[in-house]
Amino acid sequence: MPADYADLQRRAALCDEYNVQSRDCGSISTVIVTTDGGAPNLVVAQHHSPDGPGFPLGLVIIPETSLLLIGAGERLLAYDLEHPRQLWEDHAVMGFWGFKRHSTVIVMSAELELAAWNLQGRKLWTCFVEPPWTYEVQQDVMQVDVMGVLQQFDLHAGPAERP
Repeated sequence: MPADYADLQRRAALCDEYNVQSRDCGSISTVIVTTDGGAPNLVVAQHHSPDGPGFPLGLVIIPETSLLLIGAGERLLAYDLEHPRQLWEDHAVMGFWGFKRHSTVIVMSAELELAAWNLQGRKLWTCFVEPPWTYEVQQDVMQVDVMGVLQQFDLHAGPAERP
């Protein structure tokens, strides 16, 4: 926790905390967002697990829509930064790996999951993956390789559901 956490908490337009008093394994991460250099718009402190190598804290800010996505451990959070408020909380199966923006879609990678949201923070799709896996996007087509099995689909629509 930052040394001035109590002051940040007091001055923030919105302060959210998740298990910061927990003594379980894992790390505490604090995200502080200011848009004008003054008082913070948002302070988010969270105890998260898994952590360490391969399981980083991840953030993506979408300036056009004032959307902030935070991933840490198994927790995913979305915030409206223009009118500080939480939009949703979600779960990354077996641990968050990262966010990457592809045009108008944000892709989240986790140990056992790929998921995508639009720039407003609405979930578009999710799919199961199993290590080792990789993905790449070219011209709005996503190709996922899960243990040598390739699947291609439209980045916006997601994988076709199997009967």
